[in-house]
Amino acid sequence: MYPPIHSYLLWRGSVNPEPQTLASKRHTAMVSLFPATMVGIFVFGWWAGWVIFLSALSAFVTDFVLHRFIYKDSQGTRDGTWVFTGLLLALLMPPNVPWIFPVVGASLAVFIGKYFLSVDNMPLFQPAAVGLLILHLLGIFWFNGNPMVGRKGGQSQWPVLARGIEPSSDMRKSPDAVSRLLRYFFGGDVRKSISREEYRAAVFSGQSPKIKHSQPAEAWHEPRPIDLVKAAPSRSIEKSARAESSTETVEMEKIERRGWIDMLLGYVPATIGGSSALALGFGILLLLFTGAISPTVPLFAYLTMFAGLHFIGWMSEGSRAIPENIPIHLLTGSTILGIFYLAADPTTAPRSFLGRVYAGVAIGLIEILLRLFTPLAEGLFISVILVQGLSIVIDQWLAPPVDDFRPTVSTNLTPS
Repeated sequence: MYPPIHSYLLWRGSVNPEPQTLASKRHTAMVSLFPATMVGIFVFGWWAGWVIFLSALSAFVTDFVLHRFIYKDSQGTRDGTWVFTGLLLALLMPPNVPWIFPVVGASLAVFIGKYFLSVDNMPLFQPAAVGLLILHLLGIFWFNGNPMVGRKGGQSQWPVLARGIEPSSDMRKSPDAVSRLLRYFFGGDVRKSISREEYRAAVFSGQSPKIKHSQPAEAWHEPRPIDLVKAAPSRSIEKSARAESSTETVEMEKIERRGWIDMLLGYVPATIGGSSALALGFGILLLLFTGAISPTVPLFAYLTMFAGLHFIGWMSEGSRAIPENIPIHLLTGSTILGIFYLAADPTTAPRSFLGRVYAGVAIGLIEILLRLFTPLAEGLFISVILVQGLSIVIDQWLAPPVDDFRPTVSTNLTPS
């Protein structure tokens, strides 16, 4: 007979890996996010950098205050949770999100995810996933659309900086060459955007793109590739559609087609850290080679999504999924971040190899259901939270760890 739940939770916080090892893995994961962070700031400009800074600062302040005055027996800021949570949460936000979202999201992610929902300094859920869930729920009540899903005025608007100014050939000789390079790297304000069609029409007519109040437009917006797949799952977004009379077809033809190569190289509408799958890939290689995460959960999550999408596409005769769009599902930046950083977090993943297999399969199946049978274009943070909530079931009954680490009943923990 297995021990009562409270014994299991205390055991979960005491088995290998130890706190120092987990802290090292969090710092490694933070470093692995640097390529995606740099690409995100280049593609989305200084406001994206500001969102990252506010998220990290809020996570640090919350962690410091809670450790200093309330949870004094915790490890505090030394375990790396605040920096990893703040950075990861920001990279999973839209680039034009209001400033209050990273502040509230990071603070609640640390408070609820790290401290409140934890046992013996071990969180039950990945803190960044908890923060994302809270922000998506708060965004439902935000005026003019939920900014966490890129909705504004009833439309999907994911902006990207319009970099129309190329560095001059004599930039290196200019006395302010460094400042010009910095301005070019951080770009303009991604919040000042108009539709891509309006931006291109103004440029081709020799005019300066403008937004309301005659302010110059510094970015253009359109739906993400995954949003286009959600809107028309039976059509390939990589190919130019044939002329049809439907309003949906006419509207989609105004949007530039995106393929998996574009998503790999970057500069597509996405979350701050999800514009380039290639940049994320460099960081993931570091995670795998250093052993910061186990590849089991991501591998089986991806295999399940790949096989499941093909199977449902075959069963529904292409009405819900087609093979041409499956790379879009798999290479979406927020999907990569969710699978490799939220789902594979060693703190909250199941302990045994078979348990991680079950977790990966479950995440893949739940994510397919969310994408194909709900209004959500993606919902990995929901899939991760649901599966991590079942980790106790996986560890205790479905796939217990090896005997040396299996929980044992302690008489002093048994209620009298």
